[in-house]
Amino acid sequence: ADLGRHIGTWLVRPAYDVTPDQMIRTQTDRVTILTSVNDSAIVKAYQEIKLLSEAASHGAVLGTLGVAVLGADHETAGRFHEHLRHTTASFLSYDLSLAACVPRVDAAVGSAGRVTFPAEPYPSLDELMSWVRAAQPPPAAVAEETRHEEPEPAPVEAAARRTVKLAPKPRIELESKPPSGTREPDKQGAAVLLAGWVDDVLPLETRSPGHERLEIAVDPAGRLHVLAHEQDMRGLSVVAAWAVAHAELIARAFPDRWIDPTANPVLHVFTDRPASLADLHGSDLRLLYNDPDYHEFDAVVIGDRPVPPVKPSTLDRSQDSGVFTVENVYFRQDRDGQPRPDLSIQEVRQVMVIEGIQRPKDDRGTIGRTNFERKRVIGVAPVQRDGSFSIRVPANIPISFNTLDSLGRAIVIKRNWVSARPGGEFPKCTGCNGPRGMDSGNPNPIAATLPPTDLNVPESQRVDVSFGMGIEPIIAAKCVSCHGGGTPAGNLNLSLAKDVNEPLFSLAYQNIFEMDSFGSTPRSRNSKLINRLLGFEPFQGAGRHPDPNSADALTDDELKKFMNWIDLGAQYR
Repeated sequence: ADLGRHIGTWLVRPAYDVTPDQMIRTQTDRVTILTSVNDSAIVKAYQEIKLLSEAASHGAVLGTLGVAVLGADHETAGRFHEHLRHTTASFLSYDLSLAACVPRVDAAVGSAGRVTFPAEPYPSLDELMSWVRAAQPPPAAVAEETRHEEPEPAPVEAAARRTVKLAPKPRIELESKPPSGTREPDKQGAAVLLAGWVDDVLPLETRSPGHERLEIAVDPAGRLHVLAHEQDMRGLSVVAAWAVAHAELIARAFPDRWIDPTANPVLHVFTDRPASLADLHGSDLRLLYNDPDYHEFDAVVIGDRPVPPVKPSTLDRSQDSGVFTVENVYFRQDRDGQPRPDLSIQEVRQVMVIEGIQRPKDDRGTIGRTNFERKRVIGVAPVQRDGSFSIRVPANIPISFNTLDSLGRAIVIKRNWVSARPGGEFPKCTGCNGPRGMDSGNPNPIAATLPPTDLNVPESQRVDVSFGMGIEPIIAAKCVSCHGGGTPAGNLNLSLAKDVNEPLFSLAYQNIFEMDSFGSTPRSRNSKLINRLLGFEPFQGAGRHPDPNSADALTDDELKKFMNWIDLGAQYR
């Protein structure tokens, strides 16, 4: 109570195990969520808001709701807040304020006192709030005396900026400083993080104020790492201390990374003059040789060792393709949740060969609403009556397969990737995800007696069937005239305008997804959209759509693009 006489505002950070119901029940004036601005933080912030909203729907009152954005400049924080505010207002009917924007946090600046409870058991949130409410606000005389002893905190900036300045102890300008000089160029001139040269660590986009040239990273065990060039090594201990002091805050800023606040950071020094650091061998520092003219990987101790045997290469580097021969696509396991095609009716008619496509450098945007990779179609090959096929495919690219029925719909979707080496041949693939180590039952496949289907086609002939590239042009030409405007046919809006809530995607993409409920593994054989286009159940009797006799009728090639888009993962791009 004596302490409470000197406190005007209490900031309470609940323990991690406190539920939203417990927080709402305390009837606090304001709930503020600390967050950064990366994608996972946005998702986590919205999830927390949704849980609080659901708790409030049980009859309790939710006070003013806000977010405090850490580690971002005012413009970035404003964009983040506006996106989250719009989503919260649209789906949860709550107004979300921007409570604060703190571009950076200095270890030497203290902005608040702390009351901790070292003894077990800790008080519950209800007990703590009762204790807070029992404390009296500071009388005017005490408040005046307090202001005389301590510097007055800097005022909150205008509401338009919604930022908070920390108390000036000492006076340090908290301007946003982007990292400078922390990366060295690679052979193409692009910047490379030091963390990229250390195994099993992931860089964190945060810096200790005043030491922006030093990097901070984390390993899978949650241990922080501090990395510096030789000329910056004097700052290692300062940055390590800063990282330890702010470990919990860093963990909140990167919720998709596990960070252990109790572990001491690992310190790394990069040098291109090993002799200058010879006296540090055997210390706690990890020393890495960094030749400015070369890239170094997988360092090993220099010393005598036996010369290993060298096997001659079997690659034919004059070739640019390889051959796969599969004995029996009907020979497959029954525990992977996929259909087992019927050999008696020769259900599998073709195999589709698919290429995995790399994402452009620095492209971290969402590519769709499923977890599949970007793909494109290399081509299709016939499956023989005994279930075998043989294909020649481009070398050194990731490829996968779908087996197709008579309409071109996928029956089995291969869930991993393989590749062929130049001149390589694989004549004994037993089946399509068949039980390992077992005979396929077809040791003399028909396909092995025939030339392989040549699918070694150039990139210009490989087909991108993503929604943006393959499907939207068809919708624009043949669908949107009926399925657009204020009253779209069938109440299915296929407008190609961007969704205001998910501006990366068009309304057509979003609405088809909502109609079809694709789930984690989209399949054209289970698709409401494909069944409607073909006139299959539950639309049997309605005929193909659009009317085959109309100007908007889909060609067989266009219909297959819809099927292939779904079977390749239903990605937007």
